[in-house]
Amino acid sequence: MKFKKIITGLCVSGLVIILGCSSFQDAVTPCYIPEEVIKSTGTNLPLISGMPYTSLFDARYVKTKLYYQYLLHNNLMTTSIQASEMFQQKIFSPSGPLALLLPTGLGLTLGSLLIRRPQDKKEIEELKNNAKNHS
Repeated sequence: MKFKKIITGLCVSGLVIILGCSSFQDAVTPCYIPEEVIKSTGTNLPLISGMPYTSLFDARYVKTKLYYQYLLHNNLMTTSIQASEMFQQKIFSPSGPLALLLPTGLGLTLGSLLIRRPQDKKEIEELKNNAKNHS
């Protein structure tokens, strides 16, 4: 009677472990993971010697790690691109420094070249008079 209870208990426990516990199933199910994937994630998995197989549990772990690495790199790139776009909008916007400096610089340059001051007119007349006198 006691022996039957022990055997029944072991059988029920075994069935619960085998059928009900998915992590146990994952731990005993072999799964192939390419070496490139293992190297890119930087994980040290206990591979079966001579074969690139490990457990399904480890494969799911590697997949999760790859997913988080992808999210991290994707978020870093997105943040970098957004920062550059904001910088570009500030620099090249109508109220930005280039929009203010370019017309101002162009206007000052043209103004200094094309518009004569009264002192410049006097100097030009003096130069013309000196040139006539020396000729």
